[in-house]
Amino acid sequence: MDSINENDIIERIIGGDTEAFSYIVDKYKDMVFNIVHKIIPDCQDAEDITQDVFIKVFQKLDSFKSKSKLTTWIYTIAYNEAISATRKKTHDFIAIPDNFEIKDNDPVEEVTYSDELLEILKKEMENLDPLDNLILTLYYNMENSIEEIAEITGLTQANVKVKLFRTRKKLLNKLKDKTH
Repeated sequence: MDSINENDIIERIIGGDTEAFSYIVDKYKDMVFNIVHKIIPDCQDAEDITQDVFIKVFQKLDSFKSKSKLTTWIYTIAYNEAISATRKKTHDFIAIPDNFEIKDNDPVEEVTYSDELLEILKKEMENLDPLDNLILTLYYNMENSIEEIAEITGLTQANVKVKLFRTRKKLLNKLKDKTH
C-alpha cells in the first residue's frame, strides 16, 4: 500500500467502511501472526492474540498520526499485545522461523548451508532470548529497518544494533562449534 492509498483506506475505515478494514486485516494478518508467534509459541494463543491486535488496531486507528509507517504502528501493537500476554500467562518461549533467511551482509554467510546446518541453526535459535529471536525475524524475514525495530520494541536504535550484532555473532560461533 503506498502512502496515498494507505491514508485513503484509513480515512474510509474511520468513516465506518468495514470492507476497507478487511483489506488491512488480509494484508497484514500473516505478518502480525508471525510477530506474535515469535513471542507466544502456542498457535492457538498466537491466533487469539492476533485477533486482539486487529481489534485494537480498529479501535485506535483514529489515533494513528502517520509519523511512522502503518506497518510499524501495527507491528508495535502486535509486539505489545504479545508481551502483555506473556505477563498474564507463563509460556515456554521457543520460536523458530521456518523460512529464516540470512542476508548477504550477515557474518553467518561464511558458513555453507546444508540441511543439517540449517537444522542446527534452528535448534540454536530455540535457545535465544525471545526478543533476540524477534529482532532477527523483524530484520531478516520482514525486512524492517533498525529504526522500525526500535519503534516496535521500544528499544533504542543503538540497543537494536547491539542485539543484532551479538546475536549474529553468537549464532555464528555456535554454528562454527557444531560444524568443526
